Amino acid sequence: GNPEIGKLVGTTGEVLQSYPLALTQLLVSYHMMKAIQIY
Repeated sequence: GNPEIGKLVGTTGEVLQSYPLALTQLLVSYHMMKAIQIY
């Protein structure tokens, strides 16, 4: 696999574990992007 991808996934996992709100913000951003694409 790609070590950069692994590092990115690992860092993301640490951030989500340390900052639960980051997950909520990510979901909000995801839904906002989908809404923009729909309209």
